[in-house]
Amino acid sequence: MSEGFDHYRSSALIPGVELWPSEWSALNRTLLGLPKDLPVLRHLRMRPLEPRHRGGLHLLHARLFPIRYDPSFYDTACRVQSKVPLPNDAWAASDMIGIGMFLPMSVVRSHCALSEVTCCESSDSSSSSGSSSRRASAGSPASSVDNNPPTDGEDSDQDFKSPSTGSDTGSLEASGFDCILNDTTYDRENDEFLVGFLTIWINRNIFSSIVSDNDYFLLENFYNDMIFPFLETSHHIIGGTPTSPNFDMLTSDSYRFLFSTLYRNSELLEYLSSFNLNDCKTIYVLSAGVTMGLRSRLLGSHLILFVQCMMYFCCYSVFLYNGHMFHCAEDSREQVLSALDLFLGRDDAGDSLELNDVLESEVAPFRLSASSVLDFFRDCDAMPITIYLHVIGYNTRACSMYRRTNFICVTRLNDFYVINGSHYPANLFAYYLCPPCEI
Repeated sequence: MSEGFDHYRSSALIPGVELWPSEWSALNRTLLGLPKDLPVLRHLRMRPLEPRHRGGLHLLHARLFPIRYDPSFYDTACRVQSKVPLPNDAWAASDMIGIGMFLPMSVVRSHCALSEVTCCESSDSSSSSGSSSRRASAGSPASSVDNNPPTDGEDSDQDFKSPSTGSDTGSLEASGFDCILNDTTYDRENDEFLVGFLTIWINRNIFSSIVSDNDYFLLENFYNDMIFPFLETSHHIIGGTPTSPNFDMLTSDSYRFLFSTLYRNSELLEYLSSFNLNDCKTIYVLSAGVTMGLRSRLLGSHLILFVQCMMYFCCYSVFLYNGHMFHCAEDSREQVLSALDLFLGRDDAGDSLELNDVLESEVAPFRLSASSVLDFFRDCDAMPITIYLHVIGYNTRACSMYRRTNFICVTRLNDFYVINGSHYPANLFAYYLCPPCEI
């Protein structure tokens, strides 16, 4: 295997398993050719998955995970209406959120050779790099295990090089049958590609038919034994504590991404409002992934950040800007966000997000302090809404990514995954969504 293959190989693949040739689809080879200094975050769109995205979502999962969910998983994530009710269907549309990350075709066309975006004969090859925290167990009623490599969320900011022509990729070069416009992830209606995804399960009760009941008690015990005592006695919030986002990883483009894809995204917010997220007990990340062609751009971290900020915004009316958290009631939200959105949209803003005098006067009353978290928790010892997932034990790169987004490893679960007859441990990661003020 060439050095280029080794660089791009997912860290979650079972050791010794070869890289899937379909990783090197025309789409991924084209995305690898995008300029390294291209601010991809400024161009991405986050929107609810729809029925036409089912094939693309299924394809991305098939290239990632050892678990084959039953068809109703993809139907539910993409809101496909079943003509015939399925008996004992485990996936409830009211409990599963499906969100796609999309890259407009115009971005690809503007920064890649025209020959790379010319439609050829049909092909459905694509791939992604992502995370699946679903328990892999042969005989599970909701899934089965096959020979696809297991993958958990990963991220990298390394400066990779594409494998050169003549290496192991030579036989995988486009030959008239592989074309990005024929890729199943291409959404012709909106002229964009599905390049990432989130599927999230909402646990409204302590017990769930989808995830292990034991997970909740592990999370609650860890909160009572470790997190709450720290919050109750500490005088400040330190980095790595799973009670606030990691502001150190955020750039100006990160805030632009959040404003354009979440805070000002009426389509997505309307979709999310139907789930009553503030009534849930825990949020379980079923799967999250970014296509291999964009693997080196820290988009995996931003997918997880998106989940954190989505819950803060939907449950507590809290948003992030310039290293601070702000809380404004729904009746004042539009005015404040509009002012900040206009500032973020300025071409001359660059990497500086310092508030000018006008904006400072508008948002100052809504700025929160770290001490407000502590003030709240001195009077509240119940475990807050918690986001959690499982990462296969040997995937150290994914573990590093979740720690970077202020998730904490609660425990290690032996023999959690059973894949092709072999047992693998899992790390249980959690982020405690502590309200930063009394609401």
